[in-house]
Amino acid sequence: MSAWLRAYWAASQQLLREPVANLFNLLALACAFGLALAAVVWLGEASLGLGDANGRGLSAQVTLVLRDGVDANKRAALEQQLQGESGVQGVRFLGRDAALRRLARDLGDTRLLEGLAGNPLPDALVVTLDADLSAARVDGALKRWQARSEVDEVLADRELVERLRRIGGTLRLLAQAVVTLLVASGAVVVFNTIRLQLAGRQHEIELIRLLGAPAAFVRRPFVARGTLLALIGAGLGWLLAEQMVRLVAGWLGPLTTAWGLAGPPSTVPLQSGLGFLLVALVIGWFTAWLGVARHLRSADRR
Repeated sequence: MSAWLRAYWAASQQLLREPVANLFNLLALACAFGLALAAVVWLGEASLGLGDANGRGLSAQVTLVLRDGVDANKRAALEQQLQGESGVQGVRFLGRDAALRRLARDLGDTRLLEGLAGNPLPDALVVTLDADLSAARVDGALKRWQARSEVDEVLADRELVERLRRIGGTLRLLAQAVVTLLVASGAVVVFNTIRLQLAGRQHEIELIRLLGAPAAFVRRPFVARGTLLALIGAGLGWLLAEQMVRLVAGWLGPLTTAWGLAGPPSTVPLQSGLGFLLVALVIGWFTAWLGVARHLRSADRR
């Protein structure tokens, strides 16, 4: 353990002695790991609209327009029955007064509605369905609700949701491929950096090997250097990912809210960042170990 601690201390000192060369390596790692971490965050269900912590997202929302004359008791009974049905995620009552205020707010000028003799909007129930509910079950529910005496009209956005869901699935596959490529790019940067360091100290390594130094003694400083490079690069990438996630959330947040979808995350979750640091540490250790092992085998064959 003490030997490893000395190796990491020496590796950190060496990084400080070569700031320019290490800066470019760290920037490359930060870009690769930062973009990968941001993609991982956006891959989360909330980011692609497949559902957030409150169960909202790319779930079909069905609006049941109630008939005039449906009193509060009948409406509450209908709401309770709908809430108990399989495949229903939630039911929300939207009163006519609240709907009128929302319409005035969306129009941007409340004076446009001042000339109305009364409120022409009906009461409604907004039913949110499960995101994985099949199209056949959705169609069956729509026909069943339309037949109820309390319901005047059923408004559904199922077809739009199905299209968005397919787009979301395609984006998930693309994002997974991008994450894999970016993580692999970070591993290549660490591997090549260690290989260059080994090439620069080839004669020194051959000399200490002739003096009887074991492979572990030769390997330790380079593994420590590769691990530190990957860990610092991932830390900088975390900061970069945080800024990208906030930027995208500020840009897409109002749009997703207007569409009734779960908005993209506004920050990188702590567990995601820490998990990515652990992944980067493993990548740095393994690629550095692999680079030294290949170099030593090549040197032994010569």
